[in-house]
Amino acid sequence: MKFYFVASIYNLKVQRVLNKGLEVIEGIRLSNSKERLDSFIDDFFMTLAGKLEVDELYDKPFLYYQGNIEQLDIDIDNGEARLNFLDYYLRMAQTFSNFLWLAKDNSVTVQQGFLYIKNSDGTPHSMTSNMRTPIFFNSKGKSEEIIYTYDELKGLAESIKVLNHEHIEKETDEMSMVVNTSSNRIERFIYFLQATRTQTHLPSKIGMYCTLLETLLSTDKEGISHTIAERLSRILGKTYEERLVIYSFVKEAYNVRSSTVHGDKISKKFRDIEKLKEISSKFDDYIRSLFVYILSEEKVNQLYREDKNEKLNEWFKELILK
Repeated sequence: MKFYFVASIYNLKVQRVLNKGLEVIEGIRLSNSKERLDSFIDDFFMTLAGKLEVDELYDKPFLYYQGNIEQLDIDIDNGEARLNFLDYYLRMAQTFSNFLWLAKDNSVTVQQGFLYIKNSDGTPHSMTSNMRTPIFFNSKGKSEEIIYTYDELKGLAESIKVLNHEHIEKETDEMSMVVNTSSNRIERFIYFLQATRTQTHLPSKIGMYCTLLETLLSTDKEGISHTIAERLSRILGKTYEERLVIYSFVKEAYNVRSSTVHGDKISKKFRDIEKLKEISSKFDDYIRSLFVYILSEEKVNQLYREDKNEKLNEWFKELILK
C-alpha cells in the first residue's frame, strides 16, 4: 500500500522547475512540477480535498513524500493514527519553512497538508487532511512572495540535514522540535525563532528579537543590554565604526523592548511604523548573520553545542579583549 503526503508552500517562488523535487528534510521533497502532482492526484483526491484546495497545490510550489505504508507501524484504519502520522509530516514541512530564514528574511509558510493512502491494487483507501496554525511573516510583519534560487535551496537542504540530526530533539510520539531542560542554545534559538516569525506587532517582534539575541549571547543576568550589544558588535563589526553602529543599534532596540514589555508608551521616536520596520528588518539581518557565524565556525559551534557558560564566558572575554 502506498501513501502520499502533500502540502502547498506559500510565498515561495522557485526560479526553475523541480521535477522529482529537491529533498529538503526527512525525505520530504520540494517540487513545483504539475506532472508530479498528476502522478497521484485522482478523482478521489479531488472529490475529498475540493477543487479550491487542489488548485492551490497546482498553483504553488509544494512539499511531498511518498512511501510504502506496510513498512511503518501504523493502524491505517484508525483515523486518529492517520492524523498523527500526517501531523508528523506537517511538522517537518513547517520546520523546513522555518529554516528558510537561514538564507534570508521571508514569510514562507506551510498550512494545509493531505495524507492519501492507496490499497495494494491502487484503489483509494483513505484521505486525511489537517492544518498547521503558525503562519510566518517577514521582519516587517508582512506576508510577501520571495524568490529562492536552486543553489540557495540546495545549500539550505544540506544545512538542514546537519541541524535536524544534531540540534533538534525528537519525541517518540510527536517527532517535532521541542525545548526542555537539556536543550542547548541552538535548539532553544530555533524554537524561539519560530515564535518570533509568527509575530506581526512590530514592537513585540523587536522585543522577541532581543530574546533571540540573549539566547545566543547572554551568560548572566546583569547588564544584559550592554553585554549583548558589546558581544554582537565585536563578532559582526569589522571596524570601530561598524562596531559602534551595531552597539548603538542594539541599545536602541532594547529601548523599544523595554517600553513594550513594561507597558510604557513607546517614545515618539519609535512610533513611526516605517522606523519600526527599519529596526525590525535590520535586527533580523544582524541575528541571522550571528547565527550563521555560530553554525559555520567549528570551534564556536562546538562551544554552543556544549552550552557551558564558563567556556562561553572565556571565549567572549578573549573576543572582547584580544
